[in-house]
Amino acid sequence: MRSFIKIKKSKTVYKGSRIQLLVEEIQVKDHKKTLKREVIKHPDVAVIVPQFKNKKLILVRQHRYAVNKYFWEFPAGTCDGKEKPLTCAKRELVEETNHSAKSFKKLLSFYPTPGISTEHMHLFLATDLYPKQGQPDEDEFLEVQAFSLNQVNTMIRSGKIKDGKTILAALYLSKR
Repeated sequence: MRSFIKIKKSKTVYKGSRIQLLVEEIQVKDHKKTLKREVIKHPDVAVIVPQFKNKKLILVRQHRYAVNKYFWEFPAGTCDGKEKPLTCAKRELVEETNHSAKSFKKLLSFYPTPGISTEHMHLFLATDLYPKQGQPDEDEFLEVQAFSLNQVNTMIRSGKIKDGKTILAALYLSKR
């Protein structure tokens, strides 16, 4: 994959509970100059589009600390350890929406910020929803609400939804 790049030096400058920040010195094939790159190592993420039989979609509204704003978004979560994305999707759906699903279908996978991060997101459609009591993480204070795809698209156009994974998922669903 990186055949045209040679990593000369790699140093972990920060290691947190979920991410690592690496500073790497690289040399591009056929160039003598050494370049520095900063890379955020991040586990996989599962993104879930919960859809009721009436086609309404569940969004959660939550505060995102890094930008100090509230966002309407599809539920999502970071895979724990060696957890598979589907297992993570099932867990996060219950934790964030108090629903589970009889059916999960993988729609696509994507890298939201490949210029700086290894984060790889996996998008699932969850159908045949049923209530199931969950427990959000201690830092999650979620508002849960159902919207039609048309309402979600209107919220995107009006700027009420600014979350990239949610915008991508809505666009994908609109084009299916």
